[in-house]
Amino acid sequence: AALSAGAAFGGHIFNGMGNLHHRHPGIVGALLAEPDLTLCLIADGAHVHPSLLSVVAAAKQGRCVCLISDGVAATGMGEGEFFLGDQKVTADNHSVRLANGTLAGSNLTLDQAVRNMVFLAGRPLGEALQMASATPANLLGLTQKGRLADGCDADLIILDDTLNVVQTMINGQIVYEG
Repeated sequence: AALSAGAAFGGHIFNGMGNLHHRHPGIVGALLAEPDLTLCLIADGAHVHPSLLSVVAAAKQGRCVCLISDGVAATGMGEGEFFLGDQKVTADNHSVRLANGTLAGSNLTLDQAVRNMVFLAGRPLGEALQMASATPANLLGLTQKGRLADGCDADLIILDDTLNVVQTMINGQIVYEG
């Protein structure tokens, strides 16, 4: 029904959705089968298994996958206990969970999502970078973001050989050097 009504994207593919079954594909199957529908993907390896990160990227030919962080207050803070609203959550090196083990958002950063798509899911670097830049910009209608071209914002990151951020530029100005 959502697709018929003009849904533009599917958020958090697999999360909070029924299981994909070969006779009853459900919402996951419908989202994967719609060729021009963009899917938002939390590529932390906890929300979606690494092998399925690759399946989603292959099904969408990389061009209709938008990497998202689903980041909460624990993002960038390391391991420990934090709050999500009034609920205590525990962060480890790749997930944030409630006391009962339920995922409660993520501590994923987008540079880590790119690394995960390349190193865990085996996707090409250019495809992973598109998923973190051009695809989200296009989804949001931000024509001056997510690409290198005349008239676009010069918001860039420079990565090293292991895809770690070594420099960040906003509007052509260096704002971070690691």
